[in-house]
Amino acid sequence: MGDKEVLPKFEIKGLLLIVLGVACDAVTANFEERRFFKEIGSSHREVLLYSSLFASGWALITLILSGELDYALPHSFEYPMVYVYGIVSAFMGYASVSFVLLLIQNFGATITEVVKSCRKVASIVISFILVAKPVSKNHLVGGFLFSTAVCIGVLLKYKSSKKKKLSNEV
Repeated sequence: MGDKEVLPKFEIKGLLLIVLGVACDAVTANFEERRFFKEIGSSHREVLLYSSLFASGWALITLILSGELDYALPHSFEYPMVYVYGIVSAFMGYASVSFVLLLIQNFGATITEVVKSCRKVASIVISFILVAKPVSKNHLVGGFLFSTAVCIGVLLKYKSSKKKKLSNEV
């Protein structure tokens, strides 16, 4: 919302898509923790393998049906650095998703979401530093609200885990 004051082009549709993406991300992390790691007992490598195969299949189908593959292949042959960029991107994506799945498996969905949110905020702060961009009061209010939400989330998770430990000891 802070960008609305300093940038003339602001789309509420973009804000709604971001909110939807964050909500879906949180639901996915909770589902993965409960279903894959607690119920089935899968390793993070298994989850990564099958989700990557599933996503690759859907991506290939989408490329074929949209006709984009007809443009992508000749472009890639003309500019072979595309393959290098693709391989580096795939490696970094693998490392990133492995890290997230390990966080979910070892610390749970709540802590993982906190870590991911802090990483996103760090990226935003760095972009404000590297790219001269005016900071409005709404940016500061948003940062405060984010920090407050993270603190409340961690506090609630801590209290919940403490109650579970006490009930298990009795």
